Amino acid sequence: MSKTTTRLIKIIKKHASEEKSYFEAQKLIAQGADVRTPFSNDYSMIQYVTEEEARLRQTTPFKAENCRRIIKLLKNRASELLSELVLSNNGKLDEMRFLVKLKASCYQQQVYGPLGLLGKLLNQSENHVRLDVVRFLVETDEEAKFALTKEDDLHQTCLSLSLNNPKSSAQITNYIQEQLNLLFNKIASTHSEMDVNELSQWICRGADPKTVDEDQNTVLLNAVRANNVDLVRVLIANGCNAMHKNKDDKTSIDIAKNEPLRNAQLLAILSEQVINNKLKQLIAAKKSSLKKEEVLQCLEEGANINGRFDNNDSFLHYLITHGGTQEMIAAFVNEFNADILATNNAGLRPIELCILHDKNPHNVLGTFLKLPRVSTDAFFNNVSQKSIYQYAIEQGLKDSADTIKAELNARLWACVTSANTDDKRNQSVLSEAKKLINYGAQINDRHDIDGEYKKWSAFHVACKTTTKSFVEYLVRDLKADCTLSNSDKDHPISIAAEYGQLEIVQFLRECRGVQINVVNKKRDTPLHLAAKNHHYRIVRYLILWGADEEARNSSKETPLVSAQMSETNTEQDKIEKDKIVNFLRSLAFSKDHNTRDEVIQPTKLTIDLDTCELLSHSDVHEIQPHARDD
Repeated sequence: MSKTTTRLIKIIKKHASEEKSYFEAQKLIAQGADVRTPFSNDYSMIQYVTEEEARLRQTTPFKAENCRRIIKLLKNRASELLSELVLSNNGKLDEMRFLVKLKASCYQQQVYGPLGLLGKLLNQSENHVRLDVVRFLVETDEEAKFALTKEDDLHQTCLSLSLNNPKSSAQITNYIQEQLNLLFNKIASTHSEMDVNELSQWICRGADPKTVDEDQNTVLLNAVRANNVDLVRVLIANGCNAMHKNKDDKTSIDIAKNEPLRNAQLLAILSEQVINNKLKQLIAAKKSSLKKEEVLQCLEEGANINGRFDNNDSFLHYLITHGGTQEMIAAFVNEFNADILATNNAGLRPIELCILHDKNPHNVLGTFLKLPRVSTDAFFNNVSQKSIYQYAIEQGLKDSADTIKAELNARLWACVTSANTDDKRNQSVLSEAKKLINYGAQINDRHDIDGEYKKWSAFHVACKTTTKSFVEYLVRDLKADCTLSNSDKDHPISIAAEYGQLEIVQFLRECRGVQINVVNKKRDTPLHLAAKNHHYRIVRYLILWGADEEARNSSKETPLVSAQMSETNTEQDKIEKDKIVNFLRSLAFSKDHNTRDEVIQPTKLTIDLDTCELLSHSDVHEIQPHARDD
């Protein structure tokens, strides 16, 4: 016996209840003291401290607490030694059993995560995994057995690790599967208080609900016998067969009917599933030839359109994976009220299955996306935390991704073009627009439908119809391109100038890359467009910031000529036109007589909306480069 072990025994025997003993024992164990060494009377260290703790628990609780700290220290060391034996592949089962007597844990979740020591063993690649060691871990410790039902952060299970590890074997995999199935089959009687949603995950992790016990009862039959309504509901939703018969030739419905205390709710769930199976079989058989009348008949008989079965799929899931037509899918949602957000065990909704199963030209997916009940929120999966556009990209389904993107862009167009000059109302529009862009819509997409706005972006329309704050949000937060042109080569600043949006013109003029003398297809500048549309204040503003009043469009017209040739429909238009013509003439006159500054600068400062407080003209070459985001 080593000196450190001798000293550890002395501390345990004489000073276990003292506070400093924990630190001394910890130090000795780190130096190699062996916690397996018994006292002279064959008492183990942990056995002695455990009895000491029980003796002191009532009389001196603080001393009992010191003992508990020592106990934990001894347990942890025994567990470490057990891990070393298990992972060394030496198969010393007697030594392992002895360490378990010393309270070593076969699970060790805190050290190895949810799959415990068994998961660590199955995940190593140095040694072949021994079946006898696996059996020892599973059958010795109840907690270690439940490691079979867990998954780690990488969604691996003990079963999947064994399947994928060349150092494991088919015998080990089969054993793990059998133990998992047995645990699941008996869960209604052994752990009735367990969360049923957690139990549904066991199926995803490999538990087979078809497994039967010695009486040929499935887990569903055992849940019915235990009168566990919540578990029955979950099992039905995961494909358990309500018509399976045990060795007494009884189905789950038979058992429910013959229970001393009949549970009406339980019977209703089971009876509904029988009818649901009829609809399921109908969908599988008819596929694309399924008719609405056939579905209606099943629903009238009591089938639940939102019932669940294999993999927690709904009928809408099932229809999509079994060749359902776009007309039938629309009927399921619009007429039969199928839940479009129903999520199966894989975290997939019907819309994700459309992405996976629809083929070119993606008519089914296109129809689904345009269903009235498919809101913007449906484009995001709260389980996977991914948009369906991202999901399609990750699955390598470019055509599906393009279909989704086109729908998102169409919705963004409809959203932004619904905005107006009411900034309070526009808040909800901006919130919706941001959501659509987060899900994959493109703010700079050009509208591709014939008409007035062909090849316009939503931002172009916003510059025409909304407010400065709305446009500013699109640029600052949603990254709209201030320099993007439409099919007529009109830039946002041109559109704002044409439609009298002075504040938007002012904002855009300060944005990086925006040119005040940019031209469109007809070579009209923003000044031409403002002049011919009678926006006097914008004309003054553009001139102030260097707009070229001598620029000529494709018709050889200067802004002055464009203004002179423009038609007016109202008295106000005529007044504005006259102001513009006089103003632009004065510029030409002042230039000819080298007195431009004196002509356009008032002798007295007047705050006047007509002049926008614009005091003097500046030549282009005198303007220093400046941008809002410099």
